[in-house]
Amino acid sequence: MRIGYFTNTYQRPTDTFIQREVFGLRARSLDVRTFSVRRTGVEHDVGPDVVAEQRNTFYLLPANPLTLLLDLGVLFAGSPISFVSTFG
Repeated sequence: MRIGYFTNTYQRPTDTFIQREVFGLRARSLDVRTFSVRRTGVEHDVGPDVVAEQRNTFYLLPANPLTLLLDLGVLFAGSPISFVSTFG
């Protein structure tokens, strides 16, 4: 089973509830992925667990234009009709 945690800002030292839940689910061999809209600042790098979670979190902003273009290309190659119909 794959589970995604989506938050506004992750990983901060104050996110202990979420972090314990994520670690607990991973300990049960579940595939848990963390997503955050924004990256935290360096002032939140208070320990190795926090830094490790930051490295494993997918951040939406700021978006990398090259990555967006590559992702769009992959989507188009996988299903061009569905891709084009999305814009219709």
